[in-house]
Amino acid sequence: MMGKSKLLIIAPALLMTALNVYSQSKIHRIDSLLTSLHEKQGFDGNILVSQKGKILYQKSFGYAVAETSEALTNESIFSLASVSKMFTGIALMKLVELGKLKLTDDLQLYLPDLPYEHITIYNLLTHTSGLEEYFAPPVRNKLGPEPTNPDIEKAYVQAQLKTKFPPGTNWSYCNTNFMLLALIIEKASGIPYPEFLKRYIFEPAGMKHSFVLAKNAPVHLRKQIAAIYNYPDFLSVHAINVDSIAPARKYYSIIRNSYGDGSVFSTTGDLFQLHQALERGKILSKNSQQIVYSPVTLPDGKEYESGNANPDYSSGYGLGCQIAKDSSIGKIIWHTGSNPGILTFFMRNITRDQCVIILNNNWYRGTFHLGGSIMNILNDRAPQLLPASLARKIGQEYTLHGADSALKLLAVLKDGRDYHIGLLEMNELGYNLLSKNDYLTAIEIFKVNTQTYPTNGDIWDSLAEGYYRAGDLEEAVKDYEKSIQLNPNNESGKQMLNKIREELKKGNKQ
Repeated sequence: MMGKSKLLIIAPALLMTALNVYSQSKIHRIDSLLTSLHEKQGFDGNILVSQKGKILYQKSFGYAVAETSEALTNESIFSLASVSKMFTGIALMKLVELGKLKLTDDLQLYLPDLPYEHITIYNLLTHTSGLEEYFAPPVRNKLGPEPTNPDIEKAYVQAQLKTKFPPGTNWSYCNTNFMLLALIIEKASGIPYPEFLKRYIFEPAGMKHSFVLAKNAPVHLRKQIAAIYNYPDFLSVHAINVDSIAPARKYYSIIRNSYGDGSVFSTTGDLFQLHQALERGKILSKNSQQIVYSPVTLPDGKEYESGNANPDYSSGYGLGCQIAKDSSIGKIIWHTGSNPGILTFFMRNITRDQCVIILNNNWYRGTFHLGGSIMNILNDRAPQLLPASLARKIGQEYTLHGADSALKLLAVLKDGRDYHIGLLEMNELGYNLLSKNDYLTAIEIFKVNTQTYPTNGDIWDSLAEGYYRAGDLEEAVKDYEKSIQLNPNNESGKQMLNKIREELKKGNKQ
């Protein structure tokens, strides 16, 4: 006679112990990963990881002010760069809730001087407006030092730029959209954008260390703002304060006094508070959030890629946020930010109440892959980290030990198994070497790029320039021809090719 089946009952205390051990294992994996990246690849910054309303992991790596060896702390404040767009999206939806505007409202209803018809607030929020960046020369050339949002609006009025495509028909990420949205928030609400965020987001969420624009920092918080660092080029061994890097200074002079697309400052703890406030419906209703977290669809049904934190998080774009297309572990909402010296990452799994926040102040290039990898660890997926930069490794080897040592190392690592061969990074390293008149080493760098990205015409153009500057005109001709074959619009390459052919003719006559 068969025995009766028995139901296995686990005591609540034992179940909680098992769950705690499981969580501790994940925390250990996250800490080991971050410690290794800090020690071996130079990652610095602040991290916070939460689940079910509880902070699982919060830690600081590196310096707030390297010059004085002042360490980062959990209270260190960072510029959020484009993570600020999430705040603008939330603010617009709050105005919808308050009955102050509609997503279908036309841009010209609020900013009538702009020469753009049929662009809606929704188009701006979803990057489907077709507008050009305010960094584009026709607009940038009309801007004075440290322009404000109204200054940038005026520059667009003067430039009379056409849109890249009819509004709503395509997708193109553009900071201008959110800079203009900040002006619309001010027109619709009657209060400045920084005050609106304070009143309707920061205070309800309990974000006591957050503000808009560095100049608006409360006196008692100013010393907590972390300095930001970057490498001047790929030959540099140490990151330095961006104030010492001329291109970075110029860039910040353009964005320092504008907002909507950036310029929110915050801490990991405050961003956790925002996550919690949204989870609990304290800022926006669940219905409003559902609208914010719905990716835009284009009329032709065309798939587009708004970004990815790593290959697991290919995403579309909602109202100021990215939405992962794969929802197998829950609905993933996220955004990244990038300015010279700053990389920021804010990812939320709103199905499982999970949150990953990374605020990096030394431009660690793998930040976005790292953030997605931590979310993977929380959900029993393998991390997908971006390998270390080959350009950085070879450039630093060159500076420390010379060209011969760098070339030997390049020969070992150029298979790309252990180091990432970034097309733009390697190209920049090649030009760093050209600036030092080391043409032969630069050529070897460009060669690796052409072997890795053989169909990219610009890379062949760079190799051709290397050979030309080294005096090998015949090889330069071959590579310019290859570049033009791959990119028939390479007008500068055509000009150089004609110039070199003329030089060869003169040489043959002599």
